[in-house]
Amino acid sequence: MSVHSSFNKAFPTTMSLIVTEENGADSLKCEFIWAGDSRGYFLDQGGLCQITVDDINANVDDAFQNLIDDGIMTNMVNGEKEFKLHYRVLELKRWRNLPAMLISATDGAFSYFQTSMEFEFLILDTLNSAKTPAEWKAMLKSRLDEIAGDDYVLAIGLFGFENFKAVGKHFSNRYSDIKGIMNQIDAIDPKQPDRIEQLRKIWNTYKSAYYRENGEK
Repeated sequence: MSVHSSFNKAFPTTMSLIVTEENGADSLKCEFIWAGDSRGYFLDQGGLCQITVDDINANVDDAFQNLIDDGIMTNMVNGEKEFKLHYRVLELKRWRNLPAMLISATDGAFSYFQTSMEFEFLILDTLNSAKTPAEWKAMLKSRLDEIAGDDYVLAIGLFGFENFKAVGKHFSNRYSDIKGIMNQIDAIDPKQPDRIEQLRKIWNTYKSAYYRENGEK
């Protein structure tokens, strides 16, 4: 959560909440509730998928462009004026997208990356190196503390796994895929004048999976 001095009276905050309910052994009902630019995702073997839609006056249908534009917030939970809570229900099913991670994050956890692709890489790269949940948490915090320019909250829930070791094994193929994408990003010279356009080309390939539950943007 980020609170600026001009908002002190209203105590504004963004919000992302995911409520889950098991529908038998092979299905998970997920209720996403949000306001502002905090986000809810799931991550399965197909990659990171954003479910929420940012409340900003910019290209809300393009997460890559939003990182560049840094638009103004149009809706936040506050104590002085009306606000809106968005709501969406999604069902995850075994053999389609379960097992999976559910991820809830404030903008401080993802907005200081060049692209949303790097946010997915952070999650899977630290997972690949961790032997325990506590170690994974510590690695995530250490990496985010290095880049975040704001306070942040990141919550991750694991569903459909027998144990923590099974999580890393399940995502091993996806980790290889996202490492390949990161190699493409790292190969771009940051001094090149068309760096943004080169990143955009990689993003345009990636985003069909990123928006697969919303239709490609």
